[in-house]
Amino acid sequence: MKHTNTTKRGSEFEEKVFFIIRELLDNEDFFVSGKKSYIYRKKEYYSDSRKSKIVVDISIETYLDKAEKYSLLTIFECKNYSDKGVPVDDVEEFDSKLSQLGEHNTKGIIVTNSYFQKGSINVATSKKIGLIRINEKKEIDWINYRKGDDKTSTETVISDLSSSNSSFNFIASINKKSFFHLPTFLIENGIIDNYFNKPKYINLPYRTEKEIDEIITQNDLNSFYYKNKLDTDKICQYLKKVHNVNFQFDSNLGTIGIKKILGKITFNPLEIFICKELNKDKHRWRFTLAHEIGHLILHHGILKKYLDENIDNDSTIDITHDDVVSFYNKRLEIQANIFASRLLIPQEKLILHVAEYFVRERNHKGYLYLDHQWINYDLTNRLIIQLQEKFFVSKEVARVRLINEGILRDMSDLNIISTRRRK
Repeated sequence: MKHTNTTKRGSEFEEKVFFIIRELLDNEDFFVSGKKSYIYRKKEYYSDSRKSKIVVDISIETYLDKAEKYSLLTIFECKNYSDKGVPVDDVEEFDSKLSQLGEHNTKGIIVTNSYFQKGSINVATSKKIGLIRINEKKEIDWINYRKGDDKTSTETVISDLSSSNSSFNFIASINKKSFFHLPTFLIENGIIDNYFNKPKYINLPYRTEKEIDEIITQNDLNSFYYKNKLDTDKICQYLKKVHNVNFQFDSNLGTIGIKKILGKITFNPLEIFICKELNKDKHRWRFTLAHEIGHLILHHGILKKYLDENIDNDSTIDITHDDVVSFYNKRLEIQANIFASRLLIPQEKLILHVAEYFVRERNHKGYLYLDHQWINYDLTNRLIIQLQEKFFVSKEVARVRLINEGILRDMSDLNIISTRRRK
């Protein structure tokens, strides 16, 4: 039974490492070219000295153009030890395996969630075998590059690799060089050429809408209103003074893929950009600005550790969240959109206006029900138009805000209904 459990734990750890690396490869975030590299699990490779095949945990084959055989073979050996460190015997056995598979175009890396015994570190260093120690619970610290981390001495790294109480979530050593994130480790050792950070891998804390409201209040952002409308000039002046952030509204920001970049925030220097083309659509301009301010207030502390800039387009600035595909960090963009909608339409002002509207319309239910009946559409549409004019937002922002507050129960497609004319 103990052997079965050990095998299961090892298989789960190996699977975890495999899927993380494969995702990076599939998204062109990792290797020279995802189209030129292939990742395998439990693949067999022929050993001429053994005259038989050797099975490896994880392998990556990288091919040159028009080549029939891979030019580089990268092998990951996964060690899940809960009660001991990786012994020297494991390293020596792995080195023997690498030699039999072709030492000149084969690179080997041992990955563990435990630690390495000192003897195994010495042998790995002499044999140029990479050692990686990770904390499974925090993938971000070994997937993403964290700027400015490579300042700890090699002696500290070796000590930490051989300790059962690691202070790092990712740590690696090869050729007496230390690394604290997987991408630079692989780049340094010629396994990959480049790595592009993507915000999709950054793990953000969950925040409720109430918590986001409290953050807006704590940052004194609920005092920049003129006749209910958010005063964008004053809030930008305030943020520039408090956070030392500059605002640029007169640039064409280009495209990402086929989509135009609507806004972005850069971290060195700290600047917020809004595409100048949005000047033609003031509602969209204001929501995009509020979205970028959301990134500044909610996410600046963590994003600056990994990214030079965060870019937004139609897929990320989508208050319905329907178009935030897996390429993006959905939680990152949803939080910024919630922040924007609640900054533009403050909670207390919204509830007060809706209460007054219900009194005037003699609505005692406490909510609106939108279906294909004209009376329900008319009651809902008039409230949405009032909110649009009062807070200077789009109808869609007002509609979604009402839905999220439980004030509007929308059982129809408002866009279709709004094209009808009253007979």
